[in-house]
Amino acid sequence: MANYLAFTFSSAISATFMHPACAEPRDPGPCRGYTLAYHYDPSSNSCQPFHYGGCGGNRNRFYSYLTCTYLCKRNEIPWILKKVADGEGSYEDWQRWRKKLRL
Repeated sequence: MANYLAFTFSSAISATFMHPACAEPRDPGPCRGYTLAYHYDPSSNSCQPFHYGGCGGNRNRFYSYLTCTYLCKRNEIPWILKKVADGEGSYEDWQRWRKKLRL
């Protein structure tokens, strides 16, 4: 029964765990700065680097590949959620992970 619940929990998360910003198109903004950022590209289901201009743009802009991947990449569950589903992690672990990524 525990394995079934963990599988159900994991399946539900993988199907729904995507931040709304990930659906927005890449937008470097109108300014001419040169800041390395990452955006989620749904056609390749991957996070791609781009140069953010420093102003404007939209929310599909992440300053680390790790954050972009965990928030946007479909069919991948963050390791901490896998641990919680397997009974090895706790809700507090999840909260610490969220704070670390500033979610």
